[in-house]
Amino acid sequence: MILLQISPTTAFGFRSVQLAAQAPKYGGQLIAAVNTDPLELIPVFQPEDVSQATCNNIFNKLVKFDQYFNICPDLATDWTISKDGLTYTFHLVKNATWHDGKPFTSEDVKFTYDYEKKYGAVAPRFKDVDSIETPDKYTVVIKQKMINSAFMVYLAWGYTQIMPKHIYDGTDWKTNPQNQRPIGTGPFKFQEWVKGDHVTLVANGNYFKGRPYLDKLIIKVIPDPQTALMAFEAGEIDALTMYRSPDFKDVPKLAARKDVTIIKWPYYTYWCLAFKMNHPIFGKKDVRQAIAHAIDRDTIVKTCFYGVPTPAPNANPLSPTLAWAWNSDAKNYEFNPAKAGKMLDDAGYPKGKDGVRFKATLDYQPYLPGDEDMWLMVKAMLHDIGVEVTLIKHDSASYREKVWNRNNLEMSWVGGGTGPDPSILRQRLGSENFNNGNIGCYNNSRVDKLFDLALSTADQNERAKYYKEIGAIAAEELPRYPIYNIMMVEAWKEEFHGREPVGLFFAHLGNIWWTKGSELSPEAIGSTISSVEKEIESLRGQFYDVAGAQKQIELAKKALEAGDYAKAYELAKGAVKLANPPYAMYGGVAVVVIGAAVALILLYRRKKPKTAA
Repeated sequence: MILLQISPTTAFGFRSVQLAAQAPKYGGQLIAAVNTDPLELIPVFQPEDVSQATCNNIFNKLVKFDQYFNICPDLATDWTISKDGLTYTFHLVKNATWHDGKPFTSEDVKFTYDYEKKYGAVAPRFKDVDSIETPDKYTVVIKQKMINSAFMVYLAWGYTQIMPKHIYDGTDWKTNPQNQRPIGTGPFKFQEWVKGDHVTLVANGNYFKGRPYLDKLIIKVIPDPQTALMAFEAGEIDALTMYRSPDFKDVPKLAARKDVTIIKWPYYTYWCLAFKMNHPIFGKKDVRQAIAHAIDRDTIVKTCFYGVPTPAPNANPLSPTLAWAWNSDAKNYEFNPAKAGKMLDDAGYPKGKDGVRFKATLDYQPYLPGDEDMWLMVKAMLHDIGVEVTLIKHDSASYREKVWNRNNLEMSWVGGGTGPDPSILRQRLGSENFNNGNIGCYNNSRVDKLFDLALSTADQNERAKYYKEIGAIAAEELPRYPIYNIMMVEAWKEEFHGREPVGLFFAHLGNIWWTKGSELSPEAIGSTISSVEKEIESLRGQFYDVAGAQKQIELAKKALEAGDYAKAYELAKGAVKLANPPYAMYGGVAVVVIGAAVALILLYRRKKPKTAA
């Protein structure tokens, strides 16, 4: 067993215990489990995590996060920001190509961001962009209308992958047939999507950062955690990822195995109970606060999640992982069913003869192990105070359509990151985001103003003041009640190395490698085969017998194509030895000639007349 335990160290980052460095190897395939089918394979359309986790391996962004959430180059090599904070100049890589071989240029960046600003899933993040210019093929200049201190975070965040202009220009993006076979610049190329079962990606041998180590990446859809666990234990899959995590109760058993690596890290995402703010019952603050008092967060975490994640310490919807912006003094709602009942009495909802105050629905999507048990427990807790709840279970697509897109809910599960920059919380609470994250239709002009102010300054202390006020207001008004801060847990077969403890939402898996692979890359082996072929041709010109060598080099090519790199290399190395030198051929001829000469001499002697004595 190998355990990587990640612990918070900074507002944005984590410290990890690293494995001893080993030389990566090439080859093999990884089968990684997720809990639901991607909604799209075009990243700018849907703010959905499994889609993003898949797209991150097909596409690149201008900039990206490392595992500590520092902003790093991706398609941009470097950038500068003007002194007034309004102009961003990016210099681009010059060796990137799309999977169809077309060159990547600055026109692709402008084309993508222009679309994002008008129609993209995260259009509000581009609202302050004034213009995008491309002075040459490898330079992009973005000018802002006002300072936006989180703009670089937005570019590195989800749904901002760069799209190919030559594929989408002049088309309806949403109906473009290429959506079913996406073309990116990323480490893996699309091969197939069997909906409801898997997505298969294959290595991009022309990737501008170098070929990924794996030959193939299979993203396997397994909705049920126990089915996924059995598949993992049977060797049918290689990784239980954060989007199909093992049940927390199974983690000790997995951690005890020598052939398994467990990776754990806290995340800046809360699991919350959201309320429809214009609902005739849940639109009343006293009702929402009473519901909060009826929920025992500590018991939920201990019972449903085996104590692994952390219960929310108060009602601030911003995760405490972002310590510099988190308001520790925000209102809290201790577990107190008696108080909850009195508040509902005072709000005009006494118990009827059947003990019921009112009935309500709660929509949810089982996302992490234990989630379904949590909502069953919430239902029981609310029953205890006279609120009868009907649970409505969704898959990803139906939840997205009903709750996220149409705001059709009374109460609902809602997740959603609140980092790595706290401005992300605006997507959950901003009044302009009713169909894009603010599922309960929360509308507070002061909160909207505070979000604006927090983006208009680069002074972190000033920003913290605004975010702490947002936390205090939201904890009082309670559009969503945080239950726990999620802990990411993944289980990997130990023979796969290179997994960085950062969400698949951000990760390229091109750095994952298989310990049973080859130390030589396919390109290096292919080069060896080419060199040996040239040597064999040279020997042919010197009258060597190269038939056996040529046969072996063809076997080497087939082994390379099949991904058996060690065999391909050994066959190639041994091929030249099978070429027979000229003396072997000449020696055979000499034997024939000598033999013929001896036969002639003997024949001559037999026929020669004898001389009389």
